Amino acid sequence: MNVLNALAVAGFLVGAMLTAHPAGAVTFEDLEAHMDRSQAELAKFRSALADDNPDRRRAAMEFLLKSDDPVLVRLAKEAGLNSPDIQIQKAALRAIFDRNPRLRVQVQMDGPETEHLIGWIEGSLEGSVEGKTAFFYLLVGEYNSQLECWSPYKQKGCLIYLADNTATLEVRNAKIPLKLNENGLMTGLVLYEWSEHRANLKSMIDLME
Repeated sequence: MNVLNALAVAGFLVGAMLTAHPAGAVTFEDLEAHMDRSQAELAKFRSALADDNPDRRRAAMEFLLKSDDPVLVRLAKEAGLNSPDIQIQKAALRAIFDRNPRLRVQVQMDGPETEHLIGWIEGSLEGSVEGKTAFFYLLVGEYNSQLECWSPYKQKGCLIYLADNTATLEVRNAKIPLKLNENGLMTGLVLYEWSEHRANLKSMIDLME
């Protein structure tokens, strides 16, 4: 691995090394040694996420997804979302939603209802439209065990229902069923309905963002 790639992967531990030395006392040899150690640590995490035992793989993934370290969270997301095991995928989605993320929903704008839908996205959902692509954000709140869903952030009701590797989002005037695909992306349709207006629009969420 070249130095630039090693720096990117080892970044989450570099701060600790710099703190441990007086200002100006860190040498390049110190940095290389530190990167070698951090690579060895990351290899252990990757090994745990690829354990032959699916229960251990799942436990490792769920544990790392609770981490505050973005590098470890990304490793766990990649392992869970790209797993061929639907139950591992479901566990990954549940753990990701439990982190109360800010989801970026991308919508492909085409069809006869485009003008009306632009108003809906920019108005009701406070999103934005760039050409034929629209974006809006959803803040995920706590899991409601009685309703078996995640609520909108600091609100009542349901925002996300999860069944296997499919998450159905409920927003004003629309349902958005999204299924995890082979590339680790949530894809599906925005099923919009209001008064005489109807539309089915391609939609996507990248949970690696």
